Amino acid sequence: MTKPQQESLFAFEMQHPSGESTGLRIRPTVAHLSAAQKKFNLLLEQIAAARIALETWTAETQRLRERHLLEVIAQAKPLQALQLALALQLEVLLLSPPSGLKMTVRRKNALTDYLLQLVCTLLENDPDNAELHALHDRHSEDDFASIREEEREMELEIAEAMLSNLGDDMVDTAGVADAEELFQRTHERFAQQQSSEPQRKRNKREQASDARRKAEADTLMQSLREIYRKLVSSLHPDRESDVDVRAQKTELMQRINIAYQNKDLLALLTLQMEVEQINSASLGDVPEPRLAQYNQILREQLDTLKAQQQALVQTLLEVFESNGNRRTVSAKDFDRVINAQKKQLHSQTLHLDRTIAELKDPVRRIRSVDQIVAAIGEQEKMARMQEREDARMARYFGF
Repeated sequence: MTKPQQESLFAFEMQHPSGESTGLRIRPTVAHLSAAQKKFNLLLEQIAAARIALETWTAETQRLRERHLLEVIAQAKPLQALQLALALQLEVLLLSPPSGLKMTVRRKNALTDYLLQLVCTLLENDPDNAELHALHDRHSEDDFASIREEEREMELEIAEAMLSNLGDDMVDTAGVADAEELFQRTHERFAQQQSSEPQRKRNKREQASDARRKAEADTLMQSLREIYRKLVSSLHPDRESDVDVRAQKTELMQRINIAYQNKDLLALLTLQMEVEQINSASLGDVPEPRLAQYNQILREQLDTLKAQQQALVQTLLEVFESNGNRRTVSAKDFDRVINAQKKQLHSQTLHLDRTIAELKDPVRRIRSVDQIVAAIGEQEKMARMQEREDARMARYFGF
């Protein structure tokens, strides 16, 4: 006759290390679940959902990065080649205007501005390209090296002004190459000063709070440690003579150690259920204070999973240079960003192709040149409007 299995307070489904749902859950026996037991169940559900979300985001992050690399970054190279080709073609028109194209001052200035815009765009991706430097310097009143130096000095002055409230001892520009180095040096000095300064003596209330937090942390670790020791005492492979059983226990010990190192209470409880260390009787006797400790550990696990997911999302926001204005960011949002970038690349490529072809065609050349003149004129108009708006705002705020 088969011995009936004892019903557990937990509905258990085997958890594999790959992360399938455990189904671990407290079920009511006679009385209703207590508040702590309900919270325990809720936290398990939230952790299961957070783990699924983290796994999904991990896979989506890899997919999105690969898609961005293949569909955006790789396609930027042909676009840059077209930008260079157009810049060189504009130079030919400026240096040797073909018959039928009257190179007025307005046309010359506009074509020169457009050429320099193209070259500066290319230099953003390849700042040390000697060919681009030479092309820039042939058509600009100021050589590119001087412009870079002026920009560097301006950025350094702005950075120094931003950090000035920290004091002269903290901000030292001597030998600093650029603003980024100044920020880094100041950060290191500030961190060094903070670590070397004697800590302010904490008052009795703060000391009591520190002691309480330490005691709570020690209690939580003790709860984990007790489960860990029970598992180790019964599953240590060195105490097993059978080769096959020893191999199984070795695998279990690896899972136990990983769970303990990660403070993964859920995994430890799952392992206890797997080896039948906990059942309806033992779990039914778990006091409320101990269950409250379990809930605290589970809350920390949930916070960690959420933080890991947010870190993945933040990485994608930085890669795609997206502000993440939406309250909830999904993988589809990033797909839309990639689609928009692809569309923009395609549009720019078509525009450059068409412009290059038109400038080579004697019939369409003059019309294309005048379109460039009109576009540059519109840019200058917008720049003047922005300057007036900046001046108005400066007067309003008393800058």
